[in-house]
Amino acid sequence: MRLPKLTKFFVLTNVWGSIIMSIVLSMMMPILNGRSLTLNGFCTGFVVSFFTSLALKLFTPLIPLSGKLADWSGAPKGTNASQLVSTLLMAACMATIMSLVMTLWGIRNAPNISEIWFSSWIRAWPYAVLIVYVMVNISLWTGNPLVRKLLGEKE
Repeated sequence: MRLPKLTKFFVLTNVWGSIIMSIVLSMMMPILNGRSLTLNGFCTGFVVSFFTSLALKLFTPLIPLSGKLADWSGAPKGTNASQLVSTLLMAACMATIMSLVMTLWGIRNAPNISEIWFSSWIRAWPYAVLIVYVMVNISLWTGNPLVRKLLGEKE
């Protein structure tokens, strides 16, 4: 499986998606892990989430694999149905990795980290999958027209 071609459009839409997803996950992961949301926690969570998300989108074959899943499902290319199916795989993979990284980052100073990290992560994981699934779709529906306008392309 080939890595996606890094065109301006592809990079900018994925930067947009990573921003949207990281904002929401950075607010929700501390809460889902039973902690309060602080400005410092939000900012550091955003940085960790943003770069993890962007790396997964730009430097792994996750997006092409997700497209293959949509093709396999029989959903017509370029439709909302195709997008909703393809983002299932993307959301599951991204949410798993991002929530693991964010949970470990969030509890990195806990004295009993080895005892609590798995339970903290698994408790938040289903919510992270749902959040990432919704945010990926929202970012695609909003980001594609936004980036086309920014680049002066027609829809």
